[in-house]
Amino acid sequence: MTLDNDKQNRLRVEAVGRILKDLLKTIKVVTLYPSDNPLPNSLRRSFAERLVDLIEDYGCLSFKIGPEEIRWDGELVYQDAGKEECLAGLFFEAGINRLGFDEAFDFDVVHRFLDLVRDFQSSRNGADLVALLWERQLPGLTYATVEDVSLADYRGDYLATPAASRAGSADDSGKIPGYQKLFLDDDVVELDDSESDGEFTDEPGETPASGTGMSPIGHEVDSGEVPMSSKDRSSTDSRQRGVSDQLDVVSNSLFGDVLGVDAPDSSSLAAAEAAFGFGVESSSPSRPAPDTTLILNSEHKLSAEQEETVQSLVRQDADFDPWESTVELCKEMLYQEDTLPLFSETVDICEKVHHDLIGLGQVREAGRLLTFLVEMESRVGPERPRWTERLRMAQQQVIAGDAVERLAAALNDHEEIGGDVVRRYLSAFGPQALLKISELGRHLTHQDHRVALSDHLAGLGQNNLALIARGVTDRDPQVVIQTISVLSSIGTDESLGLLKRCVDHADDSVREALVRSLVDTPHEDAINLLRQLVYDDVADIRLLAINSIVLRRGPLAFEAMGDLVRDEQFIKLDYAEQQAMLVAYSVLGSDEAVGLLRTFVVRVNLFGDRQAAQLRSAAFEALAQNQGQRAESLLLKLTRAWRPSIKRQAHDAVDRRRQIRYGDENDE
Repeated sequence: MTLDNDKQNRLRVEAVGRILKDLLKTIKVVTLYPSDNPLPNSLRRSFAERLVDLIEDYGCLSFKIGPEEIRWDGELVYQDAGKEECLAGLFFEAGINRLGFDEAFDFDVVHRFLDLVRDFQSSRNGADLVALLWERQLPGLTYATVEDVSLADYRGDYLATPAASRAGSADDSGKIPGYQKLFLDDDVVELDDSESDGEFTDEPGETPASGTGMSPIGHEVDSGEVPMSSKDRSSTDSRQRGVSDQLDVVSNSLFGDVLGVDAPDSSSLAAAEAAFGFGVESSSPSRPAPDTTLILNSEHKLSAEQEETVQSLVRQDADFDPWESTVELCKEMLYQEDTLPLFSETVDICEKVHHDLIGLGQVREAGRLLTFLVEMESRVGPERPRWTERLRMAQQQVIAGDAVERLAAALNDHEEIGGDVVRRYLSAFGPQALLKISELGRHLTHQDHRVALSDHLAGLGQNNLALIARGVTDRDPQVVIQTISVLSSIGTDESLGLLKRCVDHADDSVREALVRSLVDTPHEDAINLLRQLVYDDVADIRLLAINSIVLRRGPLAFEAMGDLVRDEQFIKLDYAEQQAMLVAYSVLGSDEAVGLLRTFVVRVNLFGDRQAAQLRSAAFEALAQNQGQRAESLLLKLTRAWRPSIKRQAHDAVDRRRQIRYGDENDE
């Protein structure tokens, strides 16, 4: 039976300790967030419900508060853990050493109490917690201050406790040694002839003189003056003159040393007093008022150490980041919870904070919070599977529903958010969120954010290619474009095989995106895809494909361009495209390209075929841009040709080649 009682008592102590931890946590959140934020409102409600339930179960909760600890029913239920965990210090430093909650402390009063503490915390330098408690008169809340305890034994007019406890009290002045000396007036104290030294009689049992009257503290006195002998009066006058002389010395010192003016003489003061009594102004000359600015100037000046402290506080205030502080507070709250229900509730709060941070465009801090949840899952480990599952659910929840659309809206509204911030945020999501994250591409508008998304998907997609491949057949062109970017970054045989499906895509923007992405694809087969796109139906895409082959450079690019130039369809291309391909072939091949270009130049055109003439012109431009020695020799030789058209175009090509190599002489 005793063991059961001990266990129940221990459970009661733990429950009361948890409610105090929740109180501190709620005070922090309520103080940090504005009143219209959903996070403090949710935390308020849950705390109020738990506190009211606890009061119903255990009755009145009365706490004894020390400098760093709180006790309940003689048991230690809370210990301050530092500057940031000082619930006991919060109340003790305000002068409160006892605090109690009874049945009248209901749900609404809890909210009023939290508002009161928030007001005190927000104006800590100017507010008085005891004054706020007295002013708002919260039902069900009792408290005691240090002054109440220190004065609790006194009665009568000297008692600082409620007035009801003083009703009908008798005179207790005799309990305090020297009480009569401190509080009884000279004109109501009876002196014995034997007291030649003029000291007051302070014996509590002394009988007052006949003649009835009551002193302010209950002593009987004569209704008139207390009779005094001539000897007593002479002694009293002598003492008064001595005191007056001492006051004159002090007065002169005060006026001369402190105020910097001469002390007024006694006659001037007497004349002024008499004039005031008759209702007229004093005729004595007025003295200038002392300059209080000079007197108090040194008091208002801060020391060097104080100024440094103030500057440090100002710098700290300027560097304060409320979003970073919010994330740190959430992390601290998670570390404090030691039971699954409270831990789960705190994770709910973290989910709401993440939701608010994304809505405000604070993606960096949202990423820090999400990363912490992932790291905490690994720290908890298999010993607490339900805790681990709750953290995993939280990670899924932050990307569920319309989370992708909200994230995209935040990024679109804040173009200044860098790609590195987006990468760090997305890195917190594992492969299970890959399909959901890939939908982000259809909503993003800024290129920097799209590139960051592609980098993230490419990193996870190598081992999850089947999930990435779904985007190739998506109806939304933006999703297909995003998928092309990811697959081209992966650069494996499988990813190139998936990209081939996009060569004949009906949307022009998809094929254009495919050409652009193949420029940097590490796989060699990207050249073959570009060769197919050279004959696309859209001229801009054809030119883009040609330039992409040139940008890839190398023997494979030269070989591919040679095959395209010799192809039957080459003759069907527009002049601009033919010239671009021949120039690309010449630049890539240098001396090796001269032989094929010469055939286009010297080919006989007896009937003046327009297409043949265009090919010759394009070939001359290709030779002009070829920096090889063979190209220069061929052009010089052609300047002496017997056919005028070839000779003229050869001279133009030589000039063009020198202009490309050495620049225009007129540039200077």
